[in-house]
Amino acid sequence: MKHPRVLARGTRNDAIPRQRAIIFSHSPDRMRSLEGELEHDMVLTVARSLASVVGALCDDPAPVPQILVIDLDLLAPVEILELHAIRHRGWCGAIIALGDVPDDLRRSLGIDRVFALPVPCDVLREAITRIPFDAQTTRIPVYPPPGRIT
Repeated sequence: MKHPRVLARGTRNDAIPRQRAIIFSHSPDRMRSLEGELEHDMVLTVARSLASVVGALCDDPAPVPQILVIDLDLLAPVEILELHAIRHRGWCGAIIALGDVPDDLRRSLGIDRVFALPVPCDVLREAITRIPFDAQTTRIPVYPPPGRIT
Protein backbone atom coordinates (compact mmCIF):
# COMPACT_ATOMS: atom_id res chain seq x y z
CA MET A 1 0.00 0.00 0.00
CA LYS A 2 1.35 3.38 -0.94
CA HIS A 3 1.44 6.30 1.45
CA PRO A 4 -1.64 8.56 1.06
CA ARG A 5 0.47 11.60 0.18
CA VAL A 6 1.83 9.83 -2.90
CA LEU A 7 -1.65 9.34 -4.39
CA ALA A 8 -3.72 12.09 -5.95
CA ARG A 9 -6.88 13.14 -4.14
CA GLY A 10 -9.79 10.92 -5.15
CA THR A 11 -7.65 7.98 -6.33
CA ARG A 12 -9.66 4.78 -6.11
CA ASN A 13 -8.11 1.82 -4.31
CA ASP A 14 -8.47 -0.36 -7.39
CA ALA A 15 -6.42 2.20 -9.36
CA ILE A 16 -3.37 1.67 -7.13
CA PRO A 17 -0.81 -0.39 -9.03
CA ARG A 18 -0.38 -3.93 -7.79
CA GLN A 19 2.73 -6.06 -7.82
CA ARG A 20 3.93 -7.10 -11.26
CA ALA A 21 5.08 -10.64 -11.92
CA ILE A 22 6.18 -12.70 -14.89
CA ILE A 23 5.82 -16.48 -15.01
CA PHE A 24 7.49 -19.09 -17.21
CA SER A 25 7.50 -22.86 -17.54
CA HIS A 26 8.06 -25.21 -20.45
CA SER A 27 5.07 -27.25 -19.23
CA PRO A 28 1.69 -25.90 -20.45
CA ASP A 29 -0.07 -27.56 -17.49
CA ARG A 30 2.18 -25.85 -14.95
CA MET A 31 1.76 -22.52 -16.76
CA ARG A 32 -2.03 -22.82 -16.57
CA SER A 33 -1.94 -23.63 -12.86
CA LEU A 34 0.45 -20.74 -12.13
CA GLU A 35 -1.65 -18.36 -14.17
CA GLY A 36 -4.85 -19.50 -12.48
CA GLU A 37 -3.38 -19.04 -9.01
CA LEU A 38 -1.77 -15.63 -9.53
CA GLU A 39 -3.82 -13.76 -12.12
CA HIS A 40 -6.26 -12.13 -9.69
CA ASP A 41 -3.71 -10.83 -7.18
CA MET A 42 -1.22 -9.01 -9.39
CA VAL A 43 -0.43 -7.70 -12.83
CA LEU A 44 0.72 -10.92 -14.47
CA THR A 45 2.80 -11.42 -17.62
CA VAL A 46 2.87 -14.89 -19.12
CA ALA A 47 6.10 -15.57 -21.01
CA ARG A 48 6.11 -18.12 -23.83
CA SER A 49 9.90 -18.45 -24.09
CA LEU A 50 12.98 -17.78 -22.01
CA ALA A 51 14.05 -15.09 -24.48
CA SER A 52 10.78 -13.24 -23.82
CA VAL A 53 11.45 -13.45 -20.06
CA VAL A 54 14.87 -11.85 -20.49
CA GLY A 55 13.44 -9.26 -22.87
CA ALA A 56 10.56 -8.36 -20.56
CA LEU A 57 12.85 -7.94 -17.55
CA CYS A 58 15.77 -6.19 -19.25
CA ASP A 59 14.60 -4.49 -22.45
CA ASP A 60 11.00 -3.42 -21.91
CA PRO A 61 10.29 0.10 -20.65
CA ALA A 62 9.38 0.67 -17.00
CA PRO A 63 7.52 -0.54 -15.08
CA VAL A 64 8.94 -4.03 -15.45
CA PRO A 65 7.84 -7.02 -13.36
CA GLN A 66 9.27 -7.08 -9.84
CA ILE A 67 8.91 -10.86 -9.46
CA LEU A 68 9.92 -13.78 -11.68
CA VAL A 69 8.27 -17.13 -11.02
CA ILE A 70 10.09 -19.77 -13.06
CA ASP A 71 9.98 -23.55 -13.31
CA LEU A 72 13.65 -24.57 -13.31
CA ASP A 73 13.05 -28.32 -13.49
CA LEU A 74 12.53 -28.36 -17.25
CA LEU A 75 15.25 -25.88 -18.25
CA ALA A 76 18.30 -27.12 -20.13
CA PRO A 77 21.75 -26.06 -18.84
CA VAL A 78 22.17 -23.62 -21.73
CA GLU A 79 18.84 -22.01 -20.80
CA ILE A 80 19.97 -21.60 -17.20
CA LEU A 81 23.07 -19.78 -18.46
CA GLU A 82 20.80 -17.59 -20.60
CA LEU A 83 18.68 -16.85 -17.52
CA HIS A 84 21.72 -15.39 -15.77
CA ALA A 85 21.53 -12.51 -18.26
CA ILE A 86 18.75 -10.92 -16.22
CA ARG A 87 21.14 -10.32 -13.32
CA HIS A 88 24.08 -9.38 -15.54
CA ARG A 89 21.90 -6.83 -17.34
CA GLY A 90 20.74 -5.19 -14.11
CA TRP A 91 17.34 -6.62 -13.17
CA CYS A 92 17.18 -6.64 -9.36
CA GLY A 93 13.75 -8.13 -8.67
CA ALA A 94 12.82 -11.24 -6.70
CA ILE A 95 13.02 -14.74 -8.18
CA ILE A 96 10.81 -17.59 -7.01
CA ALA A 97 11.97 -20.91 -8.43
CA LEU A 98 9.95 -24.09 -8.74
CA GLY A 99 11.55 -27.51 -8.73
CA ASP A 100 14.88 -28.91 -7.56
CA VAL A 101 17.40 -26.05 -7.39
CA PRO A 102 21.02 -26.64 -6.33
CA ASP A 103 22.47 -24.20 -3.80
CA ASP A 104 25.10 -22.95 -6.27
CA LEU A 105 22.40 -21.98 -8.77
CA ARG A 106 20.35 -20.40 -6.02
CA ARG A 107 23.28 -18.19 -5.03
CA SER A 108 24.38 -17.32 -8.57
CA LEU A 109 20.89 -16.20 -9.63
CA GLY A 110 20.00 -14.63 -6.30
CA ILE A 111 16.87 -16.77 -5.94
CA ASP A 112 14.71 -15.65 -3.02
CA ARG A 113 12.43 -18.68 -2.56
CA VAL A 114 12.38 -22.26 -3.87
CA PHE A 115 9.33 -24.52 -3.86
CA ALA A 116 9.37 -28.21 -4.64
CA LEU A 117 6.82 -29.41 -7.17
CA PRO A 118 3.91 -29.79 -6.88
CA VAL A 119 3.37 -26.52 -5.04
CA PRO A 120 0.42 -26.67 -2.60
CA CYS A 121 -2.48 -24.34 -3.33
CA ASP A 122 -2.08 -20.71 -2.15
CA VAL A 123 1.52 -21.23 -0.92
CA LEU A 124 2.96 -19.42 -3.92
CA ARG A 125 0.50 -16.54 -3.65
CA GLU A 126 1.29 -16.14 0.06
CA ALA A 127 5.04 -16.17 -0.60
CA ILE A 128 4.67 -13.43 -3.20
CA THR A 129 2.62 -11.22 -0.89
CA ARG A 130 5.39 -11.50 1.74
CA ILE A 131 8.05 -10.16 -0.63
CA PRO A 132 8.80 -6.67 0.71
CA PHE A 133 9.62 -5.28 -2.72
CA ASP A 134 7.12 -2.69 -3.91
CA ALA A 135 9.32 -0.26 -5.81
CA GLN A 136 9.41 -0.14 -9.59
CA THR A 137 12.39 -1.89 -11.06
CA THR A 138 14.29 -0.11 -13.78
CA ARG A 139 17.29 -1.09 -15.81
CA ILE A 140 20.61 -0.20 -14.27
CA PRO A 141 22.66 1.66 -16.87
CA VAL A 142 25.72 -0.19 -18.09
CA TYR A 143 28.59 2.12 -18.92
CA PRO A 144 31.54 1.19 -21.12
CA PRO A 145 34.89 0.65 -19.41
CA PRO A 146 36.97 3.81 -18.89
CA GLY A 147 38.99 4.83 -21.93
CA ARG A 148 36.72 3.06 -24.39
CA ILE A 149 34.57 5.15 -26.69
CA THR A 150 31.36 3.67 -28.07
